[in-house]
Amino acid sequence: MNRRLLKVIYDTLSIRSKNFNYIDFPKTIPSLQIENPSKEQIEEDYSKIQRHFYHPVFQNFVPTYYESVDNIYGEWYKRYINTKYNKN
Repeated sequence: MNRRLLKVIYDTLSIRSKNFNYIDFPKTIPSLQIENPSKEQIEEDYSKIQRHFYHPVFQNFVPTYYESVDNIYGEWYKRYINTKYNKN
């Protein structure tokens, strides 16, 4: 996990949570607010986001294990684009 991927994941899920009025998703995460977060900070923030993956808003939306193994960046970017521009 790196900061760039974390940002794509966070932005994607944040947009989706707003579209579905899911108010419990974090409004900000610290490692995106600082210039050079440590690997531990990034992993900690990812864990905060990951806790929400099982909420119905994100079920059947978050990439599966097999999708992630093949191309985690591509899968999240695809979801980001679809969420941002298609509003679903």
